[in-house]
Amino acid sequence: MMKGIISTCFCLLFLSHSLSAQSNYVDSLTQLLEVNQPDSNRLGVLLRLTEKFYMEDTKKAFPYAEEAKSLSLQLNDLSNLAEVQYYLSYLYYFDYKDEEALIAADSCKQLYILINTPKYSCDCLYIQGAIYMGLGKKEEGRKSYEEGLEMGKKYEYLRAIINNSKGLGDIAETDGDYEKALEYYQLSMEGEEKEDNAHGQGVAYNDLGRIYDSMGQYEKGLSKYLEGLAWAEKYNLNRLQATFLSNIAGIHFRQKNYSKAEEFAEKGLEKFRENSDRRGEAKSIQTLGNCAFNQGEFQLALDYFMKARDIQEEIKYKRGLTFAYFNMGKSYHKLGQKKEAIKFHEKSLELREELGFKSGQAGSHKALGQLWTQEGNYKKALFHLKKGEQIAGEKELIEEQEGIYKNLAQYYEARGNFKQAFSYFEQYAQTRDSLLNKDRNKQIADMQTRYETSQKEQEILRQEKEIAELDAQKSGAIIQRNAFISGGLILSILAFLGLRINRIQRERNDKKALAEALLFTQEEERKRIARDLHDGIGQSLLLIKKQLLNNASISAENQHMISETLEEVRSVSRDLHPFQLEKFGLKAALEEAILKVERSSDLFISKELIELDQYLPQAAHIHVFRTVQEALSNIIKHAEATAAKVSAELKDNEVLIQIRDNGKGFDHELEIVTSKSLGLRTMFERISAIGGKLKIEKGNNGKGSNLSISIPIQNM
Repeated sequence: MMKGIISTCFCLLFLSHSLSAQSNYVDSLTQLLEVNQPDSNRLGVLLRLTEKFYMEDTKKAFPYAEEAKSLSLQLNDLSNLAEVQYYLSYLYYFDYKDEEALIAADSCKQLYILINTPKYSCDCLYIQGAIYMGLGKKEEGRKSYEEGLEMGKKYEYLRAIINNSKGLGDIAETDGDYEKALEYYQLSMEGEEKEDNAHGQGVAYNDLGRIYDSMGQYEKGLSKYLEGLAWAEKYNLNRLQATFLSNIAGIHFRQKNYSKAEEFAEKGLEKFRENSDRRGEAKSIQTLGNCAFNQGEFQLALDYFMKARDIQEEIKYKRGLTFAYFNMGKSYHKLGQKKEAIKFHEKSLELREELGFKSGQAGSHKALGQLWTQEGNYKKALFHLKKGEQIAGEKELIEEQEGIYKNLAQYYEARGNFKQAFSYFEQYAQTRDSLLNKDRNKQIADMQTRYETSQKEQEILRQEKEIAELDAQKSGAIIQRNAFISGGLILSILAFLGLRINRIQRERNDKKALAEALLFTQEEERKRIARDLHDGIGQSLLLIKKQLLNNASISAENQHMISETLEEVRSVSRDLHPFQLEKFGLKAALEEAILKVERSSDLFISKELIELDQYLPQAAHIHVFRTVQEALSNIIKHAEATAAKVSAELKDNEVLIQIRDNGKGFDHELEIVTSKSLGLRTMFERISAIGGKLKIEKGNNGKGSNLSISIPIQNM
């Protein structure tokens, strides 16, 4: 039997070196099956075909593995039987037959111990751990991984160290310990690079990207995913391609770029279906549902979540089911079906408690607390909110704490306990401040990085140009050194002028980058102050107003003064950052701004606006809004106009926005005005920052003025 195995190995070695294409390698193996008898040679071919397909095409791999198992038993070949049981454990796992997978993995482990090669049982411990995790048995999974890692180190078995480190990284990620997860995944990546394992490196790219994503470091996460996608495409790793597409969609979703999120989710869904990966299919459908939900399409979102639920129940994937149930609950809540919402949030919570999914439990308690408060069942509401507060505090889940504090404040307000409500509003405001500061520090760091990167790129371009110019001067001097001295002088002058022009251009670019960065920071600061006014001072005034209304001795004058103060705070908050822009989009925000100008002045304004949101990226919305707002303000202050018109249309693949008035127009040339007016200069900088053009002209017959903004339609 040993002779036959050696013969087969030499045959396969010859094939692998002599055939350059993978398809030829597989074809040659299948041809060997046609001529080989049921002996050790055939067994070797069956194992290699199983090895080839078990990670990528389970349908092709299963028949080879089953025959290899049968032949190993027939030949009493325990060594190869252990190997085929290892492959079968994966195949059953990928086919969601978890019990069969556990039996195969345990059989593999026992066989390796029986034939006195215990180090390979580490591989079986890893797959056991993965199966336990899929079943929601985290502690059993942790035990298997730790045992496998310990044995791997004992026998200096790199593959076991790689796999079981990855498994422990998965558990650390589930626990929310991202720093530890990053350490384990980095160790796994280093091992895969040492082994030059293409599939393993692809998995490691995905693990690292997912952790950076979870830590809120979206640029690093996206970078890892894109590297991994290119890697998976290079080595034709179809399952991993689908995973990367799905995760890239997730990052775009969290950055509120829903069109891009939907695009990548659809691509991922197609790939998952090609590979019959039901778990991945459900994940992509969940992403599409979340995109629909965040865009206000709640019925469509519910339809998606129900499809995901059906798949998760079919394959018995409990962790995925917790998200499907939770998302169905929040959709029913938005659709006003609170009983259904409570039902699915409770189902999600039950599963999350079974799985030990702490951050998920906090979210479920928060949602149920809010629902029971609205239903008037204060006993149940308080139970869930306090339980959520406890879990969020233990695990330092700041985002969950923020929502729970807000819901507790609403609970106590509904119960008439204004003192306790005010206390929780204060905690809510403090938590929100800490999140805003964290976000703002990250945004400032990102802005600084972008600016420094821009400067470095410009410096590289400058040096390249100078080198090219010096090379041109040198070659010109060599060719014409004797006969064309005057030409060399001219070239030197031109080179000097070129450097001078380049320096001026670089300074302009630096100023432009700085202006864009300042505009970005200014808007973020406006947004923060607006939130502080609304959520802090505004809520405090509202509570004071309610308390005083319950006091019979308060005068009508005091009531009126408090109401006016509250409305003034709200008005300042709206001016600082238009809430309609985020909730309802650019068109709605512009219509509200126009209506406000009409109410506060004698100016009559007509409007014709298309749905701008679908043609302009979200980052451009605030700049367009501020520019139109400033233009209307200038008309009121300077134009002495009685009527104006704001229009937005599509023209030649551009969005064209025009603001016309019937006022007196400009008294000076436009160049003089734009150079001295800070407001106009900021308008030009805003539109330039989003790749558009702004033009201001006198109206027909020299009356009034016409401001036009043209922005190319971008693929979002």
